[in-house]
Amino acid sequence: MVEAMEGVKMELADCCFPLVKGVVASNKTEVAFKDVECAILVAGMPRKVGMERKELIGINTRIMKEQALALKNFANPHVRVLVVANPANTNALVVANNAGIDVKQITCLTRLDQNRAIAQIASKLNCKVEDVSDAFVWGNHSEKQCPDISHAVVQTPNGPKRVADLVEESWLESFNKTVQERGAKVIEMRKASSAASAAKAIVDHFRDWLCQLSVMEVNIILLMT
Repeated sequence: MVEAMEGVKMELADCCFPLVKGVVASNKTEVAFKDVECAILVAGMPRKVGMERKELIGINTRIMKEQALALKNFANPHVRVLVVANPANTNALVVANNAGIDVKQITCLTRLDQNRAIAQIASKLNCKVEDVSDAFVWGNHSEKQCPDISHAVVQTPNGPKRVADLVEESWLESFNKTVQERGAKVIEMRKASSAASAAKAIVDHFRDWLCQLSVMEVNIILLMT
């Protein structure tokens, strides 16, 4: 596993990210979590074809508890945590119950569902994704989530318009199902969990979470198990 992490470290260097000043690869929690300010918890068994997220509870909640204790013992007390491993909402609760930090510092990756909703709206209205705003997803990162376009707005040549006024009721029903089942469909098609879209959602999530702050250096961990 250390060898695999060294491979990831090499790829990060090859990406030439201008904000990356250095990478520490370690399988020791006291090293990986030391003074970390932004923790992205991706470690966990991925969902496979035919599986529901709840089937991962037994395995991944144990991993999350271990990582929560590492945050408690080694991380910056103001660390911001993003839980990615499924079931994300349940895992976030496990972290909240064991990390010893303010629950406002703990989030999970429902931003992926929001991005999926925006992509579907943009496709329907034949517009750019950046023209769509205020589309939300409520509830768990699961098939029971509730996509919400009641406040969604799209920028048009004639000014902003409510998305709800531009789509049919029949489309809205299929839209909800598409967003709710998108993760399972990706797994069905590529035989693996979402990768690039999840990574983009992580970037979006932290960009929006941190943009309220002044420019600062943050330590980001990639913990692989």
